[in-house]
Amino acid sequence: VSDDELDEFLRQNHGPCGERLLQIWKLPKVFGDAARFHQSVEQAPARAPELMVVAFADRLAGSLGYHETATEESAAPDPLDAAGTLGLDAPTLDQITEEVRQSVDASSIQFV
Repeated sequence: VSDDELDEFLRQNHGPCGERLLQIWKLPKVFGDAARFHQSVEQAPARAPELMVVAFADRLAGSLGYHETATEESAAPDPLDAAGTLGLDAPTLDQITEEVRQSVDASSIQFV
């Protein structure tokens, strides 16, 4: 398998792969659901807070351009969708967004 094929496979299957890994580690099902459904919350069996936190983080990362696994179908949905479910208002979302930007800028990690 080439690197490009592996990258494409993970782009399209990182949720189910993450779910399976969490099952192997014997973590609670709610964490596997969060891994599997974070980009398709509407398909999840339940909207647990753990899922909504991961969905929010995924959307926030995407909106800031830090989304390595984005596809055209899942490209950076609005973080406000998940933020509202978590009870986060616009000023709190703005504060979180700025803190994430500062943390990433201060790190040595390069995001593409």
